Amino acid sequence: MNQSFALLAEHAGLFVTRLEVGRWIQAGSVVGHVYDAFSGEIRAEVRTPVSGLVSSVRRQPLLIEGDLMIRILMTAQAGDRMELMLHGQGQ
Repeated sequence: MNQSFALLAEHAGLFVTRLEVGRWIQAGSVVGHVYDAFSGEIRAEVRTPVSGLVSSVRRQPLLIEGDLMIRILMTAQAGDRMELMLHGQGQ
């Protein structure tokens, strides 16, 4: 059984990635950057907290906080660990 993890934007700006759908990624991998829309400076380096298969990637660069950037399919075991981690952080 697979589970899905939605990587959401923590900052508004322009999201730039070279990640392709169908690629396997490891937890902690850099998947893109969020740039300030006015100055062009990097606001955030985006890393994934989970390993899995990339099932969707945002292609419209303009972000507001909370927008979906990447969806990752994980194995059920990885999803259970992620759920425990999030609950441990009060989420």
